[in-house]
Amino acid sequence: MSIVPTFKAIQWSSSSGQLEIITKNVVPPVSGQALIRVLAYWVAPPHKYMFSGAIPFIKPHNHTPGGGCIGRVEAVGPDSLTLTLGQLVYVDPSINGRDAPEEKIVHGTIPGWTPRAEKLGTAGWKDGVMTEKVLAPIESVIAVDEKFFIEQKGYSIEKIFVLNRFVLPYAAYELAKLQPGDTVIVAFATGELGNAAVELALALGAASVIGIGRDQRKLDQWKSRFSPSQASRISAVAVSGDVDADASFITASTPKGAGADLFFDLTPPQGGSDASSHITSCIWSLKTKARVVFMGGISRGVQVSMPYFDIVHKDLQMYGSFMYDLSVPRKVLRLVESGILSLDNFETKVFQGLERFREAMDFAATEKDCRLGCFVAP
Repeated sequence: MSIVPTFKAIQWSSSSGQLEIITKNVVPPVSGQALIRVLAYWVAPPHKYMFSGAIPFIKPHNHTPGGGCIGRVEAVGPDSLTLTLGQLVYVDPSINGRDAPEEKIVHGTIPGWTPRAEKLGTAGWKDGVMTEKVLAPIESVIAVDEKFFIEQKGYSIEKIFVLNRFVLPYAAYELAKLQPGDTVIVAFATGELGNAAVELALALGAASVIGIGRDQRKLDQWKSRFSPSQASRISAVAVSGDVDADASFITASTPKGAGADLFFDLTPPQGGSDASSHITSCIWSLKTKARVVFMGGISRGVQVSMPYFDIVHKDLQMYGSFMYDLSVPRKVLRLVESGILSLDNFETKVFQGLERFREAMDFAATEKDCRLGCFVAP
């Protein structure tokens, strides 16, 4: 395969703080790396604010931002055993330290919260996927069955990446040992990840899922898009901020009013201490020995109140987790390929051309459809 020696990439300048398109030279992959031609990269709703500094997860350091794409393998390092040239691949945004796997970053997006993770994100793998070509760690590059996704299912290249929405929820459910027949609370349920968390819980055998939101009309519209068999196992509950009343309403929505077995919290960055009363309400709605998983984005320094007494006396198991190990996306891929999990209900909006990245970020920041994914095809 002939490789064009240069390519275009978006760089986040540390001097101007602006995103700009530059031309770069191709660097051949070494051991542990794969060179990927990006066919479509994912644009998340908060990217507009993250890559302007409004959400202070990351600072510009003359790097290419963005994590997660679908692409084709252009070259691999000498130690790659399974990747082949031209292969269609899913590139996961999670990168784990090889000699310290507990250190995790989101490629080109969140460099981590410890000095070692920051080194991984700024010195090791600083350049993300908002580009025509990207170097990625081979363990984050996962071959997809092109015949199944393209020929059999008729999915577009971009739609394959939708499987990424289920990866974080799968990690949460694996951590909390979701069991068939469990009742699961998901907060908040109408975002990209929350909606996927509800669909995945149903696919994995949850008997009932309580979707938490703040607007009952929006929740009812969201629930109406599920199939009748799915909707019969979903309750949509709008919380008001009245902790006692919300807890009573959530508990009453569980089967026989017995409470829930698992609470999965995905509170976004804007959900600080003044917007997190739902956490107490949801914990009050749990059974004894229930499990709680926090994988949201509440910022460091924001204090969130917890019902200490109930956590202790209900013998609750509490988990907090940032990202996941790279066995998880492979498990989700198998769920999709086996037909247990479907991407059929999701749609994509694609902006053709790297130069349209600003349009794409503006669109993603304002689009409210939790089943629509935004992409740039460089």
